[in-house]
Amino acid sequence: NLGMPVEQYRSGMEKMTSMAKMPEGISIEKLSCSGVAAEWIIPANVKNQGVVLYLHGGGYAMGSINTHRALMARIGIASKTKVLGIEYRLAPENPFPCAIDDAFVVYNWLLKQGFENNKIVIAGDSAGGGLTIALKIRIRDEKAPKPAAGVCLSPWLDLASTGETTLTLAAEDPLIDLASIN
Repeated sequence: NLGMPVEQYRSGMEKMTSMAKMPEGISIEKLSCSGVAAEWIIPANVKNQGVVLYLHGGGYAMGSINTHRALMARIGIASKTKVLGIEYRLAPENPFPCAIDDAFVVYNWLLKQGFENNKIVIAGDSAGGGLTIALKIRIRDEKAPKPAAGVCLSPWLDLASTGETTLTLAAEDPLIDLASIN
């Protein structure tokens, strides 16, 4: 129980992240990847032929390309690689495994576009970090070509929130209120 409608959380996240300044020298291209809305974030300094498939955070219930565009742009500049952000379906309207299904569809779309699997890096923060791991497991289980790497930024991997440090450090966490997610 979140205590307020999910739409309010989503709106608040959009407002909070709108303060993040976009770096210069970025071009944006909106597209659809086999039905999943996506956006290329292309830094002016692109040198690599690969791609970072970025899965945004937001507790699986909020977040978007919009909320993470500045972060994706910085990752693109730092890695000299274009970044593909996707709008995976959000809970609670779209329960598990919808987000994983969308990410897997986009990964396969990248392969069909001619990107070599060893030049695809899957990355994400928070819930997107958890989704990165879930996607890598799905790729393994489906025997699809494996990506070059998975990069997790502060991943949310314990969805039950029962890990020892989750409980012992609950009062110290500046962002997550255990009562609101359980």
